[in-house]
Amino acid sequence: MKLPIFSDSFIEFLNNIKKESRIARLIISVIQMHNDGFKNMLPRVLTNDNVNYITYRSDGNISFLPTGKEHVVNDDNTWSRTNRQSGKPAKIIRKLFTDKMLSLLNEQDFEIFNNHYKCKFNTTGYRFELLDNTQIAEVYDMTLESGSSSLNNSCMNGKSSYLDIYTHCKDLQILALFNQNNHLAGRALVWTIIDEEIDGSKIILMDRVYVTQDYLYDLFIEHATSNKWWYKQDYKSMHSKTSFINSEGNVLYRNFKIYTATDFDTYPYIDTFQYGDDGFLTNKGNYQYEYSSTDGERSGGDVYDDITGDYISQDDAITIDYGEYNGQTTHIDNTVMVNDSYYWSESEDICIVNGDYYLREDCVWSDYDQEYYLEDDCVFSEHHETYILTSDAYEIDGNYYHQDIVNKL
Repeated sequence: MKLPIFSDSFIEFLNNIKKESRIARLIISVIQMHNDGFKNMLPRVLTNDNVNYITYRSDGNISFLPTGKEHVVNDDNTWSRTNRQSGKPAKIIRKLFTDKMLSLLNEQDFEIFNNHYKCKFNTTGYRFELLDNTQIAEVYDMTLESGSSSLNNSCMNGKSSYLDIYTHCKDLQILALFNQNNHLAGRALVWTIIDEEIDGSKIILMDRVYVTQDYLYDLFIEHATSNKWWYKQDYKSMHSKTSFINSEGNVLYRNFKIYTATDFDTYPYIDTFQYGDDGFLTNKGNYQYEYSSTDGERSGGDVYDDITGDYISQDDAITIDYGEYNGQTTHIDNTVMVNDSYYWSESEDICIVNGDYYLREDCVWSDYDQEYYLEDDCVFSEHHETYILTSDAYEIDGNYYHQDIVNKL
């Protein structure tokens, strides 16, 4: 079996996204191992039985040579379009993987690749404008580009009358993305913050991103990165309010204060800086007010525990970020923190590995040991038909056996 052939530009694209895309990592890894002489990996992962000579097209599709068609080059040795076809990124990239490898990949893997690809090769006509605080309300009332992503479903669309705390905040701007028809395709608040906790330096921070189409998220991240801005690590949601990517690309967990004017009649739902007292907003709880209503109000004082039915102190109240009871408030004693987010302690979305809590999606069940392990610490054994710890695994002829079995041989 021969290695599929990719254009240099396509390889460059895969290298640029391999940190975020499992698909890209797999392809690059197999190419590198094949070039280093480890050709036995190729039949397990990639195949050129269906498509070959892969490259991009500026319309957002992948260009390829179908099976059985002759590869033709132009006089300047570039690839001719003769015999070539094109197709949707996720559909074509699937054809490069063996059936066995496809069984180990999931839809999210292909969705992530697809979004990166469309962002790279199909963004003609989009432009950014960084607007000041006095224009924020106008942006929230703009005509939207058609789509079904977060911007189209935002609870604050058309509610400019609730945004006075934004429009009077001198340390706030809004990054707006427009399509070629001047319709709004995305927005994100951009805060200027004085880093009181560390050295008093100025930080420009891009908050949660709202877009009409998922692949446009990457445009915002590229824009923030190129401008050396910080941005919210979980930029697609309200969760993980204290984790950020700094201008060097590192993950940092920080608490910030944003100073504001006071005494407004109405207030917006605020994603990240959702707490505060009169005169400031912050991304960490235990303050008098919480800005989590879509009806123009803010809450404060004792709060209702949605799980127990009791009223509890604001100091003990936590909003569950994910999983069961997502978005509901409860006493901190009813929660555990996983990846900087609060979960109900009995949630089915988390599991315990060696006494610590992890996301269940990061864990696998071992029928051999009858317990959960982190997936990154395991390999799948076809012999045992279950996952086993890599540290307990012994490889024989491409299959993994538990060390206990090997010791008995």
